[in-house]
Amino acid sequence: MNIKLKILFSILMIIALIFGFIHIYFPADNYSFERLHIFLFNLCTGGTILLYYTRGRAEVSKTITFFFFGSLIYAFSAFFKIYPITILVSVPLFILVEKIRIEKFSFIPIQFISRKEPVSEKFHQASLLCLSIGIVMASLVILNNEYFKFVTMEKLTLNTFFLGFSFPLSLITLSLVFSMLKKIEGSSAKIVMEVCFWTITLGVIIFFIFILFEKFIPQIFVTAALFTAVV
Repeated sequence: MNIKLKILFSILMIIALIFGFIHIYFPADNYSFERLHIFLFNLCTGGTILLYYTRGRAEVSKTITFFFFGSLIYAFSAFFKIYPITILVSVPLFILVEKIRIEKFSFIPIQFISRKEPVSEKFHQASLLCLSIGIVMASLVILNNEYFKFVTMEKLTLNTFFLGFSFPLSLITLSLVFSMLKKIEGSSAKIVMEVCFWTITLGVIIFFIFILFEKFIPQIFVTAALFTAVV
């Protein structure tokens, strides 16, 4: 990554950090500054870096450039509650993420059940899938809450689902950690690493479901399992 990209992403993260605290000093009833904080950090910066890392090329491709600018449009349209634009932009964003994922791995993620596939690569693909699924799920929540109202749940809010954009960054971080452990992927260590992978990926999904249904006690058990797997 060249210095210009580093400066760009650094500026975006600083701006995101500012938006994370700005509501304390400049409260606004109609707008959620936390959304911009989440989007600029996790989707615009994190998502773009994830795709850039997946491509593994020094230059920034048109696909990644389109994703970056599309994510900015997504972020600000969601912030200003211009939801038709948010939904429209989510379609090409999903396609771009899946395009890069399929180029790197495959359309059907059969690598998840392959014993030969390194655990680090499984985490890598899981992070991309989590990003694309997160974009789709957020759009479905917008459609439900703003237009159709098929499902009514207290926790079924945009802010809850927007937090899901942090999961891809957690998974790609674990991918990097496990890539450093490739040398010790013996038979016994491999089993432990596989258990960690499934515990973390499924645990995150189950944890999110418990959040939606406001099941506090199960959340504690899942959190304990996730903590154990990570440690």
